[in-house]
Amino acid sequence: MKAINEKIFSKEFTGWGKFEICHFNLQEHSSIIHHWVNKSYAAYWQMQNTTIQEVTDTYETLIKDQNNSIYMGYFNGKPAFLLECYNPIESQLTQFYTPKDLDKGMHILTAPCEEKIPSFTWNIFQTIIEFIFSDHTIHRIIVEPDVRNEKIHKLNFKAGFVYEKKIKLPNKEAYLGFCNREDFFNSLEKTIHTHDQPMNQNLIISPQKTIEHLTPENWHKANSFIVQKAISEFSHEMLITPELETIIQDWHHYKLCPKINPENIVYRFKAKKLALDHWMIDKESIKKTKNEKELSLDAVHFMIEFKEDLGFSETVLPVYIEEIISTLNGRAQIYGRENNVQTLADADYQSIEGSMTGHPTFLANNGRIGFDADDYYKYAPESQNEIKLIWIALKKEQCVMATIQSMSYEELLEHEISASEKLRFDRTLLELELQPENFYYIPIHPWQWYNKMNTIFAIEIGRQNIILLGETQDYYKAQQSIRTFYNISNPQKFYVKTALSILNMGFMRGLSPYYMNSTPAVNEWLEELLIDDPYLKQRNFILLKEIAAIGFRSGYYEKALGNNNTPYTKMLATLWRESPNQYIGENQRIMTMASLLHVDNQDNALVSQLIQKSGLSIKNWLSKYFDVYLMPMIHCFYQYDLVFMPHGENLILVMEDHVPVKIFMKDISEEIALFNQDIELPENVSRVRLEMPDYIQLLSIYTDVFDCFFRYLSAVLYEHSGFSDEDFWQLVAEKIFSYQEEMPHLKEKFVRFDIFEEKFKRSCLNRIQIKNNKHMLNLADPAGSLQFFGDLENPIHKYKK
Repeated sequence: MKAINEKIFSKEFTGWGKFEICHFNLQEHSSIIHHWVNKSYAAYWQMQNTTIQEVTDTYETLIKDQNNSIYMGYFNGKPAFLLECYNPIESQLTQFYTPKDLDKGMHILTAPCEEKIPSFTWNIFQTIIEFIFSDHTIHRIIVEPDVRNEKIHKLNFKAGFVYEKKIKLPNKEAYLGFCNREDFFNSLEKTIHTHDQPMNQNLIISPQKTIEHLTPENWHKANSFIVQKAISEFSHEMLITPELETIIQDWHHYKLCPKINPENIVYRFKAKKLALDHWMIDKESIKKTKNEKELSLDAVHFMIEFKEDLGFSETVLPVYIEEIISTLNGRAQIYGRENNVQTLADADYQSIEGSMTGHPTFLANNGRIGFDADDYYKYAPESQNEIKLIWIALKKEQCVMATIQSMSYEELLEHEISASEKLRFDRTLLELELQPENFYYIPIHPWQWYNKMNTIFAIEIGRQNIILLGETQDYYKAQQSIRTFYNISNPQKFYVKTALSILNMGFMRGLSPYYMNSTPAVNEWLEELLIDDPYLKQRNFILLKEIAAIGFRSGYYEKALGNNNTPYTKMLATLWRESPNQYIGENQRIMTMASLLHVDNQDNALVSQLIQKSGLSIKNWLSKYFDVYLMPMIHCFYQYDLVFMPHGENLILVMEDHVPVKIFMKDISEEIALFNQDIELPENVSRVRLEMPDYIQLLSIYTDVFDCFFRYLSAVLYEHSGFSDEDFWQLVAEKIFSYQEEMPHLKEKFVRFDIFEEKFKRSCLNRIQIKNNKHMLNLADPAGSLQFFGDLENPIHKYKK
């Protein structure tokens, strides 16, 4: 083609393909663009239902305007994208910001997809931006994408763009975004997965990249945040006791000193105490002195200074300090990147998931002991990298395998990998003179392969009980639970939960083959119990079932340790869970419930932004949220004696017009309990039944819902939206009253388990971690692992009728 011969820029991705850019030719390219812009995917281009002549006239006008430059891009000789560049100084953007001579605006339109090629649009994006920056007079690129165009937002963020604000243009509502030369090339360095490195997990991040977030400013912010949280949560759990000094207006001013204090350490701060002994502390007010000399805040020093108050043993404290430092490091990462709530309010699921900051109660909530700096950039959810899982074959005779009754192992594979990939895996075994029917195929975490398989499982590999199969085409992103992956190449495919032998928040994150054996059965039993419940149907409560699991039983460790609950017998297992995408309507999107507690780097709350965009009052918005979250939890407890672990990360909200309309419960099999001793259970489901005293049973609501989520949500709404703590808890009470009136047949249960009782046991999560930060809970006896200290006043008691 003549256009290709006149190329002005090219970029080749080794072993993958070549992009070339040439000037737009009206005669040659107008019909191509006409075909593209009339496709449904190009709706944001705003040229649908146009004729070829109209398209030609439009681009003839643009080309004549010296402020515009129009280009055509080719991939391996075929038209692949259209690029429009413009001078912002001569554009309508001047009413929203002051353009510079070094700025260049751009619009991109890609060709309709004929064949799915992994990372195709991202490679187009790289090529275009490198082309623009090849003009060294250009220092910054400007974009103004339609706020609804989530696909382009994802590419913009990945390329280093920062959205400054939302703007109103004549033809759309848009975000105004900027990316300078340095930010873009830094983003390229951070991006792990290019086709130049097919085994992407081996890429080494530059030493400078691993510490770029560790600036004095970010480190100070991280320490201030953790010290604030430490004072608040340790006071809440009555590990420390601040002393009230004075009250000024509605702020209480406190002094806090360690029990053993030879250096005269004093912390002073102001706070408001809300329901459930929640300490809402003004972070800027925290001051530390040593012998009356002011010092900067240091979270690790805080733990050491108060180690006697907190009750650390000599064995726990060093590991806990390491976890705190790792948590600080992760927090500094967050301060080093954009997590703007205006953007997140309309962002896709994975963008929100990668912006979260960990469990709201635990101080050391981001330990990840076992990851090095390189691993952090590859595998941490906030790094937002796309990775491929490594597939291996396991000798069936050493495996535990289970699926739901409606799905066979063969159907599982057919759902998860293509026929050609299955043939490739089979061929790998046949070339080793092994029979594929004697093996199970599973994906595992890349970190587990590089750090555990060729050491711990070396003998199994040597004996060909484990065979390396390689990668598939699909790319995944890590969830906040860090060992669970979401398939971004095909979101309809299952979540994959993998064993990961790192220490994170009180557990080695393995998967037990013995639990895996009953996991699908537990999910099927639970679905059968709840699926026809009219109350749950009305509130759109949906279980994301764990539909298959395969675990490998190590001959050595099993013989040495039996079925004991030890990390050494949990190193090799995989679990598949349903994707939520199959349950989402056209105008709906999903977000982790943990995001309702998110506050960005500019101190803006995401939940406040959602409520504002919904157009509802705070009370009405909360009412709808309580309908889909709180009420199913209440109903399952009273109707079925059934409890979940309903913390923020275990729930996915379905949003429509920024309002929660349904909810997905996930991570089910290891985190449910049945207190009813009369229901007959299948043998392989019996492990879910627990016998506990009445006061422990109701703690599933008091602790997991009230104390570990609503306590924080109410505080966020009070601080950022002015919605009072009293109004929040009164609405909770009203919802529960309505439920009780709706369910008169449960009256005796309401009396026996009086959710409006005056007080309940204070269950202390940080005390559990401080006692044993390597194995916080015994799944066989979870109640025996709990730590109680005193009582909490029930915030809904005052509204009891």
